[in-house]
Amino acid sequence: MGRGATVLTILLVGVPFAGALVYSLYEPLIVYKLTDSTRVRVEMFSAQIELYRQEKRRYPSTEEGLAKVVAEGYARELPEDAWHNKLHYRYPSNRKSVPFELWSLGADGKPGGIGDNADIGNWRE
Repeated sequence: MGRGATVLTILLVGVPFAGALVYSLYEPLIVYKLTDSTRVRVEMFSAQIELYRQEKRRYPSTEEGLAKVVAEGYARELPEDAWHNKLHYRYPSNRKSVPFELWSLGADGKPGGIGDNADIGNWRE
């Protein structure tokens, strides 16, 4: 085995290993950015819902949903979280801290969860 075999070994074993190592170090930062981005998206669309309420003197019902906000021109498109899932909306809210609920189901797309999989909403409880 000559020098060519050593270079080939480095390319076949070393490069993927280094890539996996770098990914494992930065993966928490990537996920953090996605949850942070989703939190901002929830806050921004919440502001659009509030503008709708100020001008229409009511919130859209759960049945009308976020499509009503878009149809009336208060937003260009239905909001999505950073994982490309639609945000969920409920009015009236089941929570005392907010009049309506706007939320993402988190990274796993399932209700509840902890960490990156936790729901991200407009409430502060």
